[in-house]
Amino acid sequence: MSCWICNPFCGHCKPPKKKSVTCPSCGKPAFFDVADAITEGKTHKCPLCGADITEFVKVDPEYCKKIGQMCGIPCGSNNDEPPMEGFECVYHTPVDENGRIIKPTVVA
Repeated sequence: MSCWICNPFCGHCKPPKKKSVTCPSCGKPAFFDVADAITEGKTHKCPLCGADITEFVKVDPEYCKKIGQMCGIPCGSNNDEPPMEGFECVYHTPVDENGRIIKPTVVA
């Protein structure tokens, strides 16, 4: 699938730039930069009711079959087979054994 314009919420071919969350208290959608979502210790509040929605904003690491490692900000192609032997992903975000991001990757 090829795109004409990159949707910042899509995340299919590269990690998404934005994260959308629906507040469980009031139902208002809220939008955050993924860079804010991965910042440890940062809290996130609903822009309408002020409820703490930090646990819904976080990005969970997933195993990427393309590179054979855990990725802190996975894209939608993490279940694809590697396109070639020794494939290296330019968007790979390494995580430690606890699932915390070691070095954030700049998502262009």
